[in-house]
Amino acid sequence: MTLGLKRPARFPSRRPRAAVAIATELLLPDDRVIDVMVHNVSESGFMGACRTAVSAGTWLGVDLTGYGIARAVVRWSEDGELGCQFRKPLPMEAAVLRS
Repeated sequence: MTLGLKRPARFPSRRPRAAVAIATELLLPDDRVIDVMVHNVSESGFMGACRTAVSAGTWLGVDLTGYGIARAVVRWSEDGELGCQFRKPLPMEAAVLRS
């Protein structure tokens, strides 16, 4: 049995994400450095968990293994988790995306 939508999808499809477990750090605008565990990453962003509350709209840097520091903006933050969008998409060659 094939399932099909009778109407257009409500949300556009997401880019593929690589499931990772990267313990790294975030650099906040006030020069604080906080620990974060990155759980997934794509060309356009990442999702992670940290103990420090970070508000949506905050620009930060995230240190990604095999890439370096990437600038990103927090799109959402809730209960210790946050989703961020990179300022520039990561290149597909980045080691972090091949995990």
